[in-house]
Amino acid sequence: MVFVIMAFYMDDAYFNLLGSKAYIVLSMALIYGILMLIRERERIDREPMESANMASRGAKGQKKRNLIDISIASFVLIALISTLFSKYKTDAFWGHYGWAVGSLYIFTLGVMYYFVSRNMQWKSWMYGVITGSATAVFLWAITDECYMDIFGMHMGIEKETAYNYLASIGNNNWFSGYWAMILPFFFFGLRKGPVWRNVLVGAGLFIAIFAGVNCRADSLFLGLGVILGISLLRAIGEREKSVFTGLAWMITGVAMGASKGIRSYIHMIEIDEISLKVMNSRIWMILFVVGVILMLLPNMKGKKYIRLGLLIAGIAVVLAGVYAQAQQFGPTWGTLRGDTWMVSVRAFGKGTFLEKIFGIGPDCFGHVYYELTGSDWFRNAHNEYLQYLITMGIAGVISYVMIYVAALREGVRSEVGVTEEELPLKFICFSGIMAYGAQAVVNNPQALNGAIFFTLLAILRGVDYTKRDGSIFTR
Repeated sequence: MVFVIMAFYMDDAYFNLLGSKAYIVLSMALIYGILMLIRERERIDREPMESANMASRGAKGQKKRNLIDISIASFVLIALISTLFSKYKTDAFWGHYGWAVGSLYIFTLGVMYYFVSRNMQWKSWMYGVITGSATAVFLWAITDECYMDIFGMHMGIEKETAYNYLASIGNNNWFSGYWAMILPFFFFGLRKGPVWRNVLVGAGLFIAIFAGVNCRADSLFLGLGVILGISLLRAIGEREKSVFTGLAWMITGVAMGASKGIRSYIHMIEIDEISLKVMNSRIWMILFVVGVILMLLPNMKGKKYIRLGLLIAGIAVVLAGVYAQAQQFGPTWGTLRGDTWMVSVRAFGKGTFLEKIFGIGPDCFGHVYYELTGSDWFRNAHNEYLQYLITMGIAGVISYVMIYVAALREGVRSEVGVTEEELPLKFICFSGIMAYGAQAVVNNPQALNGAIFFTLLAILRGVDYTKRDGSIFTR
C-alpha cells in the first residue's frame, strides 16, 4: 500500500504530493486495520491452541523492550500531548495549517508500525514490487526533467515557478526524502544470485541516480553521501560484499557521467547549486575508480581498525563541510532556509515554558511564522529537527532523534543471521533511515515519506520480532 498505492495516488497537481497523501494513507491504514482484525479473528477461531502459544511467545518478546519501540511510542505520545495543550488544537490534530502531518497522522503511523513490526513476513516478490514501483517513479521524474508533463500534473502552476517542481514530480522536499530511502534497495540489492536480477537492479540504480542528479532536489546528495559512506564501512575487507559494493559505485559514477553527456543532446530542465557542481565536476570519475578498487580488494585482516579509520575520516569530512557552509550562512542561504531557521530560533525563544517542552502542536509551524513575519509563505521550518522543536518541543525533538539512535543501534547488527544470498533486508532499511535523517536537516516532514520512514522502521524491527525457526524469508 505504502510503496505502490500511496506513491501513485494523484489528486490536484503539485499539491497532491502534500496534504492529500496523508488522507490516502489514513484510508489505507483503516483498510489494513480491518483486514488485520479479520485475519486475527479467523486465526483464533481456527487454531486456538497455536494462537495461545504464539501470543505467549509474543508476550515474552515484548518483555525485551526494544529502543525503536520505545522511541516511536514516545514520539507518538508527545504528538498527542502537544495537541492537547496546543492553542491550535484542530490544526494540530489534522495538520490543516501545514502539510497534513498532524497528530492523527503521526498516531496512525505509530499504529501501523506496531502491527507491521509484529506481523510482517518478508516474501521475495516484495522486493520486486518496491524496486519496480520506484523505477516507475524515477522514470516519471526523468520525463518531467525533459519537460514532458505527460499526466498534466503541472497544469495550473504559474509558469515562472513551474521549473521548481518539474524535475521532481511536484515538490523537491518529498522527492529528496523518497529518493534517499529508496536508493538502498537498488544500491545494496546487487548480490549473489541470478544474473538477470542484478541486471535489473543495476538498471534501476542507473535510472535512480540519473533522476536524482538531474533534478533540483539538492538535499538528496546528503542522503547519497550517507549511503556511500555506509557502503564502504560494510564492504571494506570482505571480498564478497566489496565486489557488489564496487559494482554499485561504478554504476553510480557512470550514471552521473552519462547525465552530463546526455544533457548536451537533450533539452532538460536547468539545474543549479549542488547538482550543477556535481555535473561539472569529476566526481563521477572518482566514484567509478573507487568502485573498480573495491571490486579488486581481497579479504583483509584488521577490518575493525580500517573501518574505524574510515569513520574518523568521514566525520572529519562532514565537520569540514559544516564549517564551510557556516561561513556562508545567512538569510538567503539554502533558498531562504537561513531566514526560516532564524525565525525558528526566535519562535522557540518566545515560546512559553510549556511550548518549549511540548511545542505548539504538530504541523503548526506556519502559525508562529505568520506571527513573527506577517507572511504565511512558509508552513514548515525546512529542517525536520527544528520543525519538531517548534511543533513538539524539546521532548518531541529528543524522541525523534532517539528514533535514529535506535535505528543506528539496530544497524550495527543488521546482517546477523542473514546470508549474502538472501536480501540484506535490515541493512537496506537501516541505510534508508540514516540517509533520510541526513537530508531531513534541510527538508520538511511529508506524508508519503513519513509512511515509508515508519515502514522501514517496522521492517527493521520486525525482522527480529517475527523471526521463526531462524528466518522470516519465504518465497
